[in-house]
Amino acid sequence: MKVKTEFFRAFRYGIVGAISSTTYVTLVVLQSKFTDLHPVVINTIAYALAFCVSATGHSLFSFRLQDGYKEAVSKFFLVSLSALILSNTVLAVSLNYFPRPIAQALGVVFIPGYSFTLSRLWAFKHGIDKQQ
Repeated sequence: MKVKTEFFRAFRYGIVGAISSTTYVTLVVLQSKFTDLHPVVINTIAYALAFCVSATGHSLFSFRLQDGYKEAVSKFFLVSLSALILSNTVLAVSLNYFPRPIAQALGVVFIPGYSFTLSRLWAFKHGIDKQQ
């Protein structure tokens, strides 16, 4: 595993994450403004579509898979779901000890590293190993 290669892979992962997050926020704002949907429904729709952006971007750009897309995306779904659960847990616990902005920032700081590590070493591992 070359350090330079992994640095650029993590950088690409961050770019895709930013695009996915922008997709999510945009969809939440637009649906909130132009529909009467319940916030949970809005959140679910936005999360699902942002996941599709993320899974596609990570498969094609971050990890550049040649095959094994279906298996990788299935595993990435579990990574994404566990990251969401961990993020909410960190937030809920942190709110007992820190002001809200700091509690929210803790998840923003630590969850992407968790998600990248699981994605790199498990979800997309098959496709990466075949490239090297």
